[in-house]
Amino acid sequence: MKTTTKLLLAILIATMAVGQATAAEKKRDSRKEKREQAFLLDTVGRETMTLDDGTVIYAAYFKNKTKHSMVDYRTWVQQRVKYPKGSAAKGKVRIDFVVEKDGSVTVADVPFSADPALTEAVIDVLNRSPKWHPAVSLDGKEFYKIRYTLNLMFQY
Repeated sequence: MKTTTKLLLAILIATMAVGQATAAEKKRDSRKEKREQAFLLDTVGRETMTLDDGTVIYAAYFKNKTKHSMVDYRTWVQQRVKYPKGSAAKGKVRIDFVVEKDGSVTVADVPFSADPALTEAVIDVLNRSPKWHPAVSLDGKEFYKIRYTLNLMFQY
């Protein structure tokens, strides 16, 4: 093969490689743009909250972006709690839980409970909780753990 032909072949291969890199960059940019659009859609109508340090973020929410996420979540929990068999316990259970950065729910503390059996029933439901939409910074780049308190009343 002549030197000129080899040179043209090398240029052609290099051009194709650049074209492939450009296609990969376009695909990556397209995915990034879709994520940004999804984030913007998620923030429409979403409540904000101010942290202790003054940082303003979008609050975590359960299923729907309503002003009543805790009411919705309490209802969801109450519909799934099974009253302990053989127990005549009644009273209040207060449980602190955390919505993690990935939206999962973990039990943090039980400041008050009328009966350990009631507490176990509530914790069992919280451990099966669907993920929340986590709290996120206004630019969508940082997620936050947020602590909530759930109060439930049991009457036998």
